[in-house]
Amino acid sequence: DFSVKTQVEAGDEIAVLTRSFNDMTEEIGILVDDIRKKQENLRIIENRLLQEQINPHFFTNCMNLIRNLTMVGEIEKAQEATFLVSSHMRYALANSTMVALERELEQVNNYVELQKMRYGDCFLYCVEQEEVCGQIFVPTAVILDFVNNAIKHQLDPDRQLEILVYLHKEQEKLHIMITDSGDGFEPEILEKLQKHEKLISPEGEHIGIYNVCQRLSILYSDCADIAFSNKPEGGARIDLYLPIRTMWWSEKDPEVQTDEK
Repeated sequence: DFSVKTQVEAGDEIAVLTRSFNDMTEEIGILVDDIRKKQENLRIIENRLLQEQINPHFFTNCMNLIRNLTMVGEIEKAQEATFLVSSHMRYALANSTMVALERELEQVNNYVELQKMRYGDCFLYCVEQEEVCGQIFVPTAVILDFVNNAIKHQLDPDRQLEILVYLHKEQEKLHIMITDSGDGFEPEILEKLQKHEKLISPEGEHIGIYNVCQRLSILYSDCADIAFSNKPEGGARIDLYLPIRTMWWSEKDPEVQTDEK
């Protein structure tokens, strides 16, 4: 606590030393506070950049989908896809670092509907949650990225892919479990994920997973946990344990509000 001052009760050399000590602690306190604010701003900026790395690829795929639908005469589906894409764009461009879980799930549903327009019934998406979870705040796209990853890497036209999102509270944390019925993580990839090693290929593969891990570190420090595994019966499993927050602390990020105004 650099605001604490030592009392000066004499006029000798000890008093001079005490005043110098008080001045020094005051200056250190100002410098520490300035560094803290700069570091917080840096974390906010870094978090924004990590979010933006995901969006361009997703929007490009959506534009290609709408183009293909119009070319084959599926005008109503193209209109529906346009509506879903515009909703997602509003979500992404809102610059929200964290959002209510119910909003995140709404956008995941939009994404799933868009993908069903591309792949039909090749996959099944299901959510199981406790009613009290909806207003808990989570990092933007934290579930969407893993659902996207499952569809991108595990979709097989010869079998229906099942994706399950399970949400419930465990003491002071929100447990998010995301599983699929695909082939699971390849052994070398799973080993790197479990060791929290950087996992991005020259082509940008797995950037979504890397971004989620980085954003969890920025937003929660050491208070959030993420675990990767393969299910015994086959398929990938991701477990996230996030501290429960029912509102987003705007004093740390003045631009981020609860989106409910």
